[in-house]
Amino acid sequence: GGITTHKPRVYKPPQSIPAADVNTKKKFAFLQTETIPDYRPVDPLDIEKREKTSNNQSTKIHQLQQRFGHVTIQ
Repeated sequence: GGITTHKPRVYKPPQSIPAADVNTKKKFAFLQTETIPDYRPVDPLDIEKREKTSNNQSTKIHQLQQRFGHVTIQ
């Protein structure tokens, strides 16, 4: 290596803001905005599709619970 001296160095704070600070500021800026309700009409086919999906998922979950219900997770 090279020759080093014990000359004191002036501390220079980092010029750029860390990403975490930027994300935190964005989060709180978002949380401070008022929620705007969405009153657009919903398509009846979309409602039916959502109901079928949730019914299908709940039956699958029920089947899995029946199949693996006796297993205890520790």
